[in-house]
Amino acid sequence: MAHKDNCVYVYKLEGSVWVCKVLKHKFMLDITCLEWKQRAGGTLAVGCRKGVCVWNIHSSMENTSNQHETDATERVSALITSQTMKQPSPRYHPNAWMTYYRYPGHEHISAVAWDPTPGSFLIAAASGTSNTLVIYDTLLQQTKPLKRYGKGNVLLRWSPDGEWLYSASISGYSRVWETRTWTSSQFLNPPGLWVQSACWAPDNRSLFYSMRGKSDIYMLYRTGDTLRSDHLDWKLLTTPAIQVNTTSGEKVTTGGVIKELSLDPLGQRLVVAYEDSELLNLYTVNLTSPMILDKKDVLSLHGYIRGSELHLSEKAIALKPLNNVRPHHVLYAGSASKDALLAVVYENNLITFVSHAYTSESDSRRRLYI
Repeated sequence: MAHKDNCVYVYKLEGSVWVCKVLKHKFMLDITCLEWKQRAGGTLAVGCRKGVCVWNIHSSMENTSNQHETDATERVSALITSQTMKQPSPRYHPNAWMTYYRYPGHEHISAVAWDPTPGSFLIAAASGTSNTLVIYDTLLQQTKPLKRYGKGNVLLRWSPDGEWLYSASISGYSRVWETRTWTSSQFLNPPGLWVQSACWAPDNRSLFYSMRGKSDIYMLYRTGDTLRSDHLDWKLLTTPAIQVNTTSGEKVTTGGVIKELSLDPLGQRLVVAYEDSELLNLYTVNLTSPMILDKKDVLSLHGYIRGSELHLSEKAIALKPLNNVRPHHVLYAGSASKDALLAVVYENNLITFVSHAYTSESDSRRRLYI
């Protein structure tokens, strides 16, 4: 978790206790985004005001980080600063090392995304003030800028197979990059709008997205295997603000302006967080074929998720719903298993985990819980 004090708090479950370690550095100012590297076990990228801090919290990093820093400064002129540092204070992570990446004119980092391809060490960084995307190779210490006209980018999403990179701009369009050749296709947004949230499906062709200030869910679908293939763009669903009844009879508002989308690793569940709702909407996803879009709903409401917290007393432990507390961030765990695991961060700094089992299609319309 990133806090406003310019620190990142890393929590690890040891037995039944969450242990917190802190990451802090003088270059890590105005944190805007962070992302773990898949299958790395302890590599975290943090987007900041001037660049990207890549932390390694492996215990084995101590013997290799100093050489890693020297190579970065000597071989790559575009990599302005690369500094490795160990925090000795017991308050901080005892085995954390950081390498700092930045590119001239590429500041106010708005998004970072790791290439999920096994064996890849590429990370993409977007700037809120420059439309250039920068691809850093953190193994070879090389930098590739992808320069395009525009005002800045707000979002990056790498496809699960690593072959496609989606970028959303505040200049009225978005792009899909083919990562083998770094060529792209451009897609125009409705006038005055830009993408608020987006997530790839496991088929690497379908991308769900929402627009800033709107309550609609869209899907961008690539019909073939190449960038020149046709791209189809559909509005799948509109989620206006409505009132629903809880099991206790309480009326709660859900829907409205979409804040964030998150899709589970198997592509079966889509969770939607809203700007002005304390409930999350959970949808069942059906992507068996694009030809069924006019015959069967791609998204069907599965239920609602409401936050809860423990209340301890001398006699009992009670689980009570959160009232008037909205979700701030939602994200599914990256590894697929028999159950989907959703992490939810609330605006009161509470973090909860929601595990739900995959069900058959006949059960998909049953409400999960509220």
